[in-house]
Amino acid sequence: MDTPHETDFVLFELIAEFRANLRRTVSSILHNNMSVLSLEMAEIIICLGKNGKLSQQEVAQLTLKDKASVSRLVKKLTKLNFITIELPGNDHRLKLLLLTHDGIAVYKRLSAAVADVYEKIRVQLTPGEYTFLIEVIRKLARNINLC
Repeated sequence: MDTPHETDFVLFELIAEFRANLRRTVSSILHNNMSVLSLEMAEIIICLGKNGKLSQQEVAQLTLKDKASVSRLVKKLTKLNFITIELPGNDHRLKLLLLTHDGIAVYKRLSAAVADVYEKIRVQLTPGEYTFLIEVIRKLARNINLC
């Protein structure tokens, strides 16, 4: 029988494996359909598509990236005409990011591709298993900071 300590490592390993496989799958979709985008660029586009206009700091927090990485990705996405930068008022330190028309089109394609991946995951489970899985993951996500 596993000790609680060994079980903890199994949980960590399974989460890491799932995340790696999901990233690999989404990267493959990007490579085959939108080769100009890296996975990290797609994460920025999805973040802005879901949340609307955000500062670079907010994007960094939501995507769990450091500010320098977001800045580098924003420059690339701006050159590709997927993102535009707004400087509101007189405060030139605050840069608000928003998707361009082309960026919105890419966001819609990305959303459909990601939804397809999650649908392929979901159909492997019964509705009850899927609901239970979501409940357990939510519980873990909410309570992880209590440790």
